[in-house]
Amino acid sequence: MAIQTPDIHYLGIRHHGPGSTSRLLKALNELQPDCVLIEGPSDCSELLPLLADKQMRPPVALLAYAADSPEQHLYYPFTEYSPEYQACLWAVKQQATLAFIDLPINIQLAARLQRQQQLEEAMAKLEADGQSEDSKTVNAELLLEDAQLEEDPVEQSADDSDLTDETDHSNGADNTDSLDNVDSTEAINISGKRISNDPIGVLAKLAGYQDGESWWNDFIEQNHHESEDSQALFASIAEVMAVLRASSQNDKLIVEGVDADGEAVDIESRDDIREAYMRLQVADYSKQLIKQTNSSDNTNNKNTKPPVIAVVCGAWHVPALQADSTQKADKQMLKDLPKKLTASKVKTTWIPWTSARLSKASGYGAGVASPMWYQHLWDYRHHPDQLTYWIRHIAHSLREQGQIISTASVIETVRLSHSLASVRGRPAVGFEEIIDATVSCLCFGEPLTWQQIATTVLQGNRVGQIPDNMPLAPLLEDLQRQQKLTKLKPEALGDTLSLDLRSESGNKRSVLLHRLQILNVSWGTLLSSGSSRGTFRENWQLQWQPEYAVQLVENLVYGNSIEQASNNKLIEVMGGDLPLDKLATQVQLSLTAQLDDAVQMGLKRLNQQAAHNSDALSLLGAIVPLVQISRYGTARHIDFAQVGQLITQLVTQAALALPYACRNLNENEANHFRERLKATHSSILLAQLSEDLMEMWWQALEQISHSTETSPLLSGLSTRLLYQAEQLERDELQRRLKRTLSPAIASSDAAAYFDGFFSEAVQQLQYDTDLLTTLEQWLMSLADDAFVQYLPLFKRVFADLDRTERQYLLQKILGKQYQASILYHSHVDLLPLWQQQQQALASLLMGQAIVEPESELMEQDAVEELK
Repeated sequence: MAIQTPDIHYLGIRHHGPGSTSRLLKALNELQPDCVLIEGPSDCSELLPLLADKQMRPPVALLAYAADSPEQHLYYPFTEYSPEYQACLWAVKQQATLAFIDLPINIQLAARLQRQQQLEEAMAKLEADGQSEDSKTVNAELLLEDAQLEEDPVEQSADDSDLTDETDHSNGADNTDSLDNVDSTEAINISGKRISNDPIGVLAKLAGYQDGESWWNDFIEQNHHESEDSQALFASIAEVMAVLRASSQNDKLIVEGVDADGEAVDIESRDDIREAYMRLQVADYSKQLIKQTNSSDNTNNKNTKPPVIAVVCGAWHVPALQADSTQKADKQMLKDLPKKLTASKVKTTWIPWTSARLSKASGYGAGVASPMWYQHLWDYRHHPDQLTYWIRHIAHSLREQGQIISTASVIETVRLSHSLASVRGRPAVGFEEIIDATVSCLCFGEPLTWQQIATTVLQGNRVGQIPDNMPLAPLLEDLQRQQKLTKLKPEALGDTLSLDLRSESGNKRSVLLHRLQILNVSWGTLLSSGSSRGTFRENWQLQWQPEYAVQLVENLVYGNSIEQASNNKLIEVMGGDLPLDKLATQVQLSLTAQLDDAVQMGLKRLNQQAAHNSDALSLLGAIVPLVQISRYGTARHIDFAQVGQLITQLVTQAALALPYACRNLNENEANHFRERLKATHSSILLAQLSEDLMEMWWQALEQISHSTETSPLLSGLSTRLLYQAEQLERDELQRRLKRTLSPAIASSDAAAYFDGFFSEAVQQLQYDTDLLTTLEQWLMSLADDAFVQYLPLFKRVFADLDRTERQYLLQKILGKQYQASILYHSHVDLLPLWQQQQQALASLLMGQAIVEPESELMEQDAVEELK
């Protein structure tokens, strides 16, 4: 007799839940299903067996993106304790049919691209209509809706909301009661946010918890009653989800769609669409499995039991998947979905993920608060001392930070954790109890001490690994080759890397990191060179993020290798309308990244623009990177023959334009010029230019200093630069200072001149008495209200002096008055006490007993006299 229907079991799980995973594996071992269907994009099923590859090491993520628009992409992360990951391993090992059953990627990406096109068309129309204010309002609404679509796309699961970890321990509840005891009436009356957004949060409130994370931890993650029937547990969870769904039946999330004519229409909620599609997929696989089973029975001439199908999905979806719905109704619900993209328009692959990224909602939003704590629960799920090992790990992290942690403190932390769980009515020690006990016993009541290690302990720095033969986008493959070549391992937590550019390995690493920055992949952030004064040292802060894989894919339009892509992207950028200073910065970057084609293009563009540029700010800004380029010759192995000619040309043009550009500036403009001028002057001094060119530069500074139309701030700065370079005699400086800082000059102008001259150069006052005297006379001439007005300026300028320098300057200003303020007096009446002290000291040195004073009267009289 032919078998008509399979035996279908729906196993509602919590994504990234180790306790849920253990229950799932137990149920699979009991059921021994012939087919395992998992909530996930159905057109990516062929990638699932790769999870069982020996070189695959989670956390990893399924990456899907539109080939023509890589910015439209989706992630589906898996870690070792993810129920879906373990279900895949189980199915591959048991040779069971394995497949995803959720909405395909090609439909999800088509919906995103459609939404993006609608947004662009709407904004273009509003811009064409010239509705400025309305355009801003409508555009903001459109962008907000688009952001909502990003956070809750078609593939987003309502039961996977990112749950917080802020539990109020005042209402510790006993969760040992069965789920069957939950009153449906009470569930229906739950108010607040939409139930479908956080069903676990609703259950938590019904049980007396403040958040769903803690409830699930107690009921599932840390419920160690292994003897319980796993299938019965999943059935209970499904029953409660059915109650919650019934209470939220009038709480639909309506989404606007577009029909064939472009008119807006309302379609069903995203959950309804996904669940309809999954019901159809389950039905299709049921038919296939029945057909295979009956065919096998006819061939072997024997009857077998019905095939078993295990459907692994989020707990929220189970009641909907079990609902009695016709295929015709489900297909009708899907008719308004956008047309799916062709296979050539969609790219999918596995990429490494990080443990830190598991702590945030991504893909289907199943972020967990502390992924390494869950990893520990999974690794030590059968160990009786699970808690002890975790607290030992925390103690080790604290010791690495220099904290002194004794074994007794560790033991006390374990005891306190159990006590807190008992007081709060928890069935087992939870995450909150451990944190509270750690702060009390290991951090001695200092939360800041715990916060110093919290990120490392809770998020970790694990980075997944994918097989070498995994098909990847060309840029991703090239990155993996470069990482192996340079021995740079991606880490999830920040790490500092110091490079010596004179070595071959240091130079290769630097080139790779600079090229990635050009492609907007900020794996490394360049820091200051520290105490090193040379140009051969670089310090980087490295931190890998999974998003960098997508950012690399987005740069495929520029080439198939990192060198080619970064080279072509820089050429495109420099071919645009860039100011001269930014163009010079791009040339410096291309030289640093050793991109020869971009260097030639940039130098050519610099020559073209420099010949027709008279903007002083751009000229000053372009000189600095070019001088820095010229200093990299011994470390970078680059040819910069044209750089010297460019520097000469730019300095000449800047010297001619600067005196006129510094006139009639407001305060903000003057401050901007000051920063550019200081940086450019420092670079020019390092460039070792010809005497004629330096003379031209000195003349430009002299004109700025002399002109009455120049901003006083820039006039003071130019005067100081000339004086420090010994281009201005001391007598002439005295005359200029006395004239500019005289009472006849407005106090605001004098203060600006003072700011320009003395900022970052106040140390000069320690060695120049005449300069100090002139400044002192100007300060004494200021009116009280003017002095108070400019007091913040004085404090800022003199803040550059350290304590010793300030004391030295004070002594120099006060002179004899300062010395005369210290008076010394002799107290003859204390001489007898001093003689007694000498005798007592001599007795101690000779090992004799100290002779007590004959009378205390003399001592008391002496003390009174001293007072």
